[in-house]
Amino acid sequence: MKLGLAALLASLALLAAGCGKSKPPSAADWANGVCSALSTWKTSITSAVDSVQGGNVTKDSVKSAADDAKTATNTLTDDLKKLGKPNTNAGAQAQQTVDQLSTQVSDGVDTIETTVKSITDVSSGLAALPTVSSTLKTLNDQITAAYKTLSNLDPGGELQKAFQSAPDCASFRKSQ
Repeated sequence: MKLGLAALLASLALLAAGCGKSKPPSAADWANGVCSALSTWKTSITSAVDSVQGGNVTKDSVKSAADDAKTATNTLTDDLKKLGKPNTNAGAQAQQTVDQLSTQVSDGVDTIETTVKSITDVSSGLAALPTVSSTLKTLNDQITAAYKTLSNLDPGGELQKAFQSAPDCASFRKSQ
């Protein structure tokens, strides 16, 4: 009886120790998660940009677009952090690439936000557009570069195959 109770308690302790710890995502789940987060961010940014390209540019519309970009970026960085490190040989390198991209995207949106804060009228709003546009282009280039890095980290391996087959990565594969 005591032995059975001890075994039961030991089993419960092992089970409890495992609670709260999630296993690392598979390469396929991780690649899909990365591409999904990036696609969602790009869609949000495109929408924010489109909202101020309609010809009716006001300080409020530009500020609203910048706020939308900041929200989208916070969501992106949170989503990427939640993914953790993929369970592959190149997992640490992949995580490092994603962390670097998160920093680049946050820095770019901070640049846009700072530029937008300096807008006082339509004239300064129009003057801010080249900085915003070039920053968005740089961000797009950084995302493309990060995708290429991630999809080539593990040549012929699990991670590369995951990026080549993940449904949410299809738009990135087309743009290469």
